[in-house]
Amino acid sequence: MSITSEEYKKLLDFSTFINEDYMRFIKNVGYGMGLFFDFPLTVYTIFDTDHKGNVSIDHVEGHTVYPEGLRQYREGMWQSDLFVRRVAGIKQGSMQNPVLTITDIASYDEFYDTDYGRYLKKINTPYQAILRGMCGRLFPLHVLSVFKTLEQGEFTEHEKELLAVIDRIFSESVDHYLTYMSGREFKDFLKEETESYEHNLAIINERGEMVFCNSGFSSMASDCFNVRDTGSIIKYIREEYTARNSKELFRSSRPESMEINGFRLNFTERSYNEEIQKKRFIFVDIEKIAEDNKIVSVAENNTKDEDLLKLVAKYGLTQREAEIAIMLASGMNNSQMADHFHISLPTVKFHIQNIRRKMNVSGRAEIMAYVLGVRQ
Repeated sequence: MSITSEEYKKLLDFSTFINEDYMRFIKNVGYGMGLFFDFPLTVYTIFDTDHKGNVSIDHVEGHTVYPEGLRQYREGMWQSDLFVRRVAGIKQGSMQNPVLTITDIASYDEFYDTDYGRYLKKINTPYQAILRGMCGRLFPLHVLSVFKTLEQGEFTEHEKELLAVIDRIFSESVDHYLTYMSGREFKDFLKEETESYEHNLAIINERGEMVFCNSGFSSMASDCFNVRDTGSIIKYIREEYTARNSKELFRSSRPESMEINGFRLNFTERSYNEEIQKKRFIFVDIEKIAEDNKIVSVAENNTKDEDLLKLVAKYGLTQREAEIAIMLASGMNNSQMADHFHISLPTVKFHIQNIRRKMNVSGRAEIMAYVLGVRQ
């Protein structure tokens, strides 16, 4: 190898620089390419794919590249980029060269005959090399595109050798970056999902572990099962659910609710999409059943039992969710429903959220329209 000791020091400094702050990882990679190696014309692009295999751009950034060029690339020019069309399906390490230049994928004439190639010549950056950071999997595809001007000339063999080492650092760093962001995004997911529930909520992952539990849930569940540690609470919940439904909680197609020892536990499934896979969680909300009347009679509120049954059958609502939908349609607000059913405000919000999800609606007006619809 012809890498000099000075360049090795720059490689180590580059690695430290891009890995010291993952909140600025993408910006630091682009900035570091110019700072340490005099490759300022660098664009960081992330490609992703949907469940049908359709490729799209998730992110594109280059602080020394014309914003107009980035916009045009994002809005459609990338579809004529031969690097994307011929390299996106190649896994990291499956090619002899980790760094690809134009002549590795096409002739100059063929490349410059595309919209993308013509644009590069127009802005005087006709030479390009790409580095791919895919962390051993096909997507998301993290790509560094390094450009040189006509005056700078094509990439030399020494530059390609240097870029190959940068590619290894970049790929390993992308893996660390995604791991960090996955953990951070999961924390944001928990915050977003739980901030509206001030009381009585726990979240269980697929391994049966409690990943969130607020004080309201812990207190009421302890009274329900006469135990104090959360591990025993989850164990009893899972065992009781299995005994009543002849299947485990996460194997149920639609976990709903169960009543035990004067309490009602409501179950709702949520999903969280990580970079690699979708993770499932069960949200458990607990409420104390009113001592004088376990389930408030719908007839007391001038509604018909058949309306409730229709809502349960048509939208898969629980009985309590159907009751709340009917109360909501009658004009009750959240506080009134909480008082009526002897439950907390967060629990009312929890039920309304479930109703909206099952009916696939966005607001109360649509819920009211659906309730009125079942009466016709």
